[in-house]
Amino acid sequence: MKKREGWADLCKCIGIFFMVWGHAGVSTEMDVYLHCFHMPIFFFLSGYWFSSEKYSLKEFLKRRAKSLLIPYFFYGLVLCAAWNIYSLLACAQQFVPWTQILKSVFLFNADISPFAAVQWFLTALFFAEILFFLLIRLLPKKKWAPLLIAGVTSALGWLWPVWNWGRLPLALDCALTGTAFYALGYFLKICLKFPVDRFAASAAAPFLAAVLLGCGVVLSNLNGYTNMRVLLYGNYFLYYLCALSTILGMATLCVWIEKSGFWKTLWEIFYCMWGKIPL
Repeated sequence: MKKREGWADLCKCIGIFFMVWGHAGVSTEMDVYLHCFHMPIFFFLSGYWFSSEKYSLKEFLKRRAKSLLIPYFFYGLVLCAAWNIYSLLACAQQFVPWTQILKSVFLFNADISPFAAVQWFLTALFFAEILFFLLIRLLPKKKWAPLLIAGVTSALGWLWPVWNWGRLPLALDCALTGTAFYALGYFLKICLKFPVDRFAASAAAPFLAAVLLGCGVVLSNLNGYTNMRVLLYGNYFLYYLCALSTILGMATLCVWIEKSGFWKTLWEIFYCMWGKIPL
């Protein structure tokens, strides 16, 4: 069985924490910073784990639909139904017509209803993975192919709202930008994994991580508020520099924590404390 990479799990945990924290209510400055990376990092990490040789297109479609689309439609409908039942019982003016709910869940999940919009990432990731799978299979198996894909999809994702082409169903337009981060995560694995791992184990890694994270803060303030869900990216170059600086800074720090053994120490402390907590 392939060994899991703890740093990636730690990155996901941090990303989930920031996402929940951001939705719970934060200052304007923190909200600007969180939105510059807290969704791109999940596309990036998903791309890092991507393997095109493991499955056929049919099997890949089946597996990704099972893990992403089925939960999306099931929980989307459940959330909307629960909201309307609550509205009928307690707050009738908040009732949402069922036709609008169906339109929101099955079409414009990232634009119309907040109940389906909270799950926009699932469909965006599904289409990003399928698009990347198809392109990586069609293009020659060269190391520059993921970067080419990242360049094309990132430009199209940024130009889509600029040209005012309207929203695409099921967050397909969000998937264009998501595919770029997906490809960049894949590129890190196939081209830079060894030097990154080697450097991240050194004492200089946390200092570089601090610099990268600091650059992300500065760049996010220069670019202003961004939001992948509503296709708000601001300056094209600042958006990607900010997101990548923060993601790479976080990844470098997490790899250093894993390589230095600090992660194991933290886990042992947590485990010991949890054992003393009465349940």
